[in-house]
Amino acid sequence: MNIFVSFHGRKTLEWLKSLMLKLAENFIKLSNYWIFVIVKKITPYLLMLILFGLFFTPILAHEREDPIRVLEVGEIIPNFNLKDQDGHDFNIESARGKVVLLSFLYTNCPDVCPLQTTKMRQTQELIEDTYEGDVVFVSISFDVADTPEILKAYALYHQADLTSWKFLGSQDEHEIKDIVESFGITYDESVEGLFSHGMFMYLLDTDLRINKLYLGTFLDPIEVTNDISELLPSPPDWTIPIIAVIITGIAIVGLVVFFKRKK
Repeated sequence: MNIFVSFHGRKTLEWLKSLMLKLAENFIKLSNYWIFVIVKKITPYLLMLILFGLFFTPILAHEREDPIRVLEVGEIIPNFNLKDQDGHDFNIESARGKVVLLSFLYTNCPDVCPLQTTKMRQTQELIEDTYEGDVVFVSISFDVADTPEILKAYALYHQADLTSWKFLGSQDEHEIKDIVESFGITYDESVEGLFSHGMFMYLLDTDLRINKLYLGTFLDPIEVTNDISELLPSPPDWTIPIIAVIITGIAIVGLVVFFKRKK
């Protein structure tokens, strides 16, 4: 009897062992199957993500969180001195008494900066007849590769009127970084010479105090022109004086003719 029980127990253990091995084998096969299915399902999405990254990296290079505090409306901007497109020194204090529209860019920018520059030029064209000499446009490049010659070529390509527009830069990396970041604008070189950077633009009043902030990509030239007009005295309206002079002249001529006929 004991021998039978012992034999039966060994058979049961062998059967359980065989069963466990088969279960483990089936589990591995099932796991491999589902891994294959999952990989097959997600592969197209992975490829889409890779393509998305390759295509949109230049655009997303412009997006970042700026840890530095952006200057706010009402604050006076820090003083700075940089070289302009002709290689001459330009100090922002020389613009005191005028309204200033100030932006940041780099000439190798493939998309946002040219759009911003075009909108500034449109603003310049809108105000040049009315407020000629009262408004200064300033564009600061944070790329040390932008020499005065490159900045001037960029300005001329975008048809900027350089009589009232300064394109500024520096080949000293620490100098330009300190100036740009003093405005709360940060930038980093990311992919193949592209920069991620803040897109704020500043409208300064005649005391170099920030009056308004704009996002360069959404700049509306007509809105900016109206904002500028509010910071400057309205040009004299000569319509009424001219009409008065004409009426007076007609009256005088009429009186002269009247008295001549009386004689």
